[in-house]
Amino acid sequence: MCEDVEMRRVIYLMALIWSAVADVPTEEERTQIVEFLTNLRESVKPPASNMLLMGYSSELETAALKMLANCTSIGLDRDSLPEDALDFARYVFHKGPAYLEVLTHYASNSQNYNYDRNQCTKSCVNYKVMVLATSNAVGCARRDCSRQGASPKVYLNICLLKKNGGNVGGQPYKRGESCSECPDGFACERKQCFKKTSQATNTHLPMTDISAKSSSPAAVDSANSPAPSTSIAKGVFPVMVLNMLAFGLCLIV
Repeated sequence: MCEDVEMRRVIYLMALIWSAVADVPTEEERTQIVEFLTNLRESVKPPASNMLLMGYSSELETAALKMLANCTSIGLDRDSLPEDALDFARYVFHKGPAYLEVLTHYASNSQNYNYDRNQCTKSCVNYKVMVLATSNAVGCARRDCSRQGASPKVYLNICLLKKNGGNVGGQPYKRGESCSECPDGFACERKQCFKKTSQATNTHLPMTDISAKSSSPAAVDSANSPAPSTSIAKGVFPVMVLNMLAFGLCLIV
């Protein structure tokens, strides 16, 4: 019996440690991420005729966490990148608020991109990823990827975008009047195309929980969307305490 208690104690300790180093956006941060990308995509120059409206995906968020599982300050597990996803990541030396910092950094690379020539004068691939017309979902995560004992801490922030068959090798979107080439059954919102369905269920974008049309935190699908890491710790801690008490009784016996 005591061996079982010891094993459970180790498992819960590892879960608590994971919750301290792995982090997903809060509901407010998820909304900010979607809003940032929506603003960027509606203001592209030249204007886009086929840009899809962006939403937040809990599935991509979970995939981002998986990619960070074995991260270090010099590498990332790209083998676990979903087949229909693109990623952009950046190391920072503070915990947050870092998601918008990463987005802002790569959005500024727009000045390095010439749409007509489809050329980058400097780094701009991540900007092209952010304005890929076929993409309609994003999910982000971050983790402490420092080596043991390293200082300062190194945090890796990563976002995944569902590319839906798009290719950043060419021009990321079609030039033209906004929404003039939306797919059948789509409407126009903020110069971007979204599928017309019931707004009450917020399902106008595949596999998304938050969209730019629903800015309220209530738009998060709490049943499917991972809670921030602090919530994970709150759920683990009481059970961990009970297991540690049981372990203590084993020692007394």
